[in-house]
Amino acid sequence: MIVVVIVFITISISKCQIRLSYLIHENGVYKLWGNYNANSKDELVIVIGKRIKNVNSEEAEKAIFGYSLGADVEGNPDSYYKVHHEPEDPNKAPLTLGLKIGDGFAPFGPFITQDVNWKKSMKHVSIVNKKTSKNILFKHYVSNLIFLPVYIVSQLSKILTLYPMNVIFSGSSRAFVVDPGDKIRLSIEGLGSISDIILASDGK
Repeated sequence: MIVVVIVFITISISKCQIRLSYLIHENGVYKLWGNYNANSKDELVIVIGKRIKNVNSEEAEKAIFGYSLGADVEGNPDSYYKVHHEPEDPNKAPLTLGLKIGDGFAPFGPFITQDVNWKKSMKHVSIVNKKTSKNILFKHYVSNLIFLPVYIVSQLSKILTLYPMNVIFSGSSRAFVVDPGDKIRLSIEGLGSISDIILASDGK
């Protein structure tokens, strides 16, 4: 699934690499409201460099300022309703969508760069939980994207105006189930890494 995240940053577009440590969520923690599980994905993040609307692929490519690494976490609706003893109801679709935009979700960083050949870069995923003996190690090429960045930008520009420093999570072909207590480390060669821990929360 492709997610558009609007972020307002005051920076110089001319810089080749921009540090983004302040865009990683506080203390690297995802708080899930209750003891339910979620799905985690590592994604190439596209950063827009100029205002565009309804552009073709060639113009879309010129509008991409750079790339970053993103961590997409989405609460699992089936697990959520089971934990909270609520029947899964199609009329509660807005809540289901809300499980994708919890506090601290969709961090990206630790920097934006133009100096990366993402087509040859490898993604690495590590999910560890000593209490449950979970130990997942996975790697694959970023080029295995379902849709290429240029296509994503071009298609999105047909339905909304994109502005400098808008960021787009490009999606992933693989998601991993994560539970409270899991420690996650995501990385893409040339784009750094993001480390998080999944915690249950009382909703506060």
